[in-house]
Amino acid sequence: MATLQTRVIPVSNGLRLPVLTEPEDTHKVYDWLASWSLGPRDTTWRFNNPLQDANVGDLRTGTWYSALRPGDSSRSGYLCVCPRLKAVVYAEQSAGGKSKFPRVFLLRMRVDPAIYETAGIVFAATLVPSEKAIIVEDMLMYKGFASFYKAPFSQRWLTTQTCLQEDVWADEDLLGGLKVRLRTIKPLAETAELGISEIIPEEAGRRRFLWIGRAQEDSPATGTAVATPAPAPAIVQPLPETKEPDDIAIATKGAFPDQYFLTRPDGSKIGMAIVQDPGVSKDMRLKSKINPQFRVHIKEAAEFAGSYEILSIV
Repeated sequence: MATLQTRVIPVSNGLRLPVLTEPEDTHKVYDWLASWSLGPRDTTWRFNNPLQDANVGDLRTGTWYSALRPGDSSRSGYLCVCPRLKAVVYAEQSAGGKSKFPRVFLLRMRVDPAIYETAGIVFAATLVPSEKAIIVEDMLMYKGFASFYKAPFSQRWLTTQTCLQEDVWADEDLLGGLKVRLRTIKPLAETAELGISEIIPEEAGRRRFLWIGRAQEDSPATGTAVATPAPAPAIVQPLPETKEPDDIAIATKGAFPDQYFLTRPDGSKIGMAIVQDPGVSKDMRLKSKINPQFRVHIKEAAEFAGSYEILSIV
């Protein structure tokens, strides 16, 4: 088979990945996904639906799980062992960065060669450039079995974990520092975090709900304190309490000097930050060359509504 043509592009500060450059190769991936009713070329496919008031009653019956969504720069897509290319790729669900079309990244992962003689494997996954990570979320198709449509989530999750131990292996050195890890899943009744989450049904073939948590009140399903689902789209309200003090945030370097964006540890947005102290500015520039994200002390900037000032690095 001919060598796949790629070009290495920057995905975030410190993370560069090879992207497929031949349209024919990209078409092979998305046509293959569509053959399993997955991907952007299947107009019926979506990862989640916004949770509306009318859906809250559904949470009273059946088994549900939850997981926080990754940070601002995250991109939903598919981690694939693709037999048509005999390669492991990450295919975006929608266009990212400056691209007008979804991109397919080539990943150097170890694979059992026998997988390429099957129909392949498709995980639901999210690329999080700021964390230099791909977070694996679900098993959508496994060796010709349409897992998402035919198996309950608990079975798919078990298959996901087994597959990443027996069929596909992530080597951080081969991946150029990119990490592949499982998302943190917990029963909905045990969920206390506020922020942007997904509620995952146990039932096969059912979409996740995108949930924007706001206030704390008793769940109609369990009687336990959980965040109230808010109709989407909605604005994430400031968190009343977090594991970190209110003056601690995660700073992400922007495109311009002394430009930083702030998030809470759970990934929810805070706002833009300014740096007024020259010494702190120098420290921040040096720190951002090593790590594009780091913890900082902040305070609200009186001069700019909705903005913050970075006081120091934690």
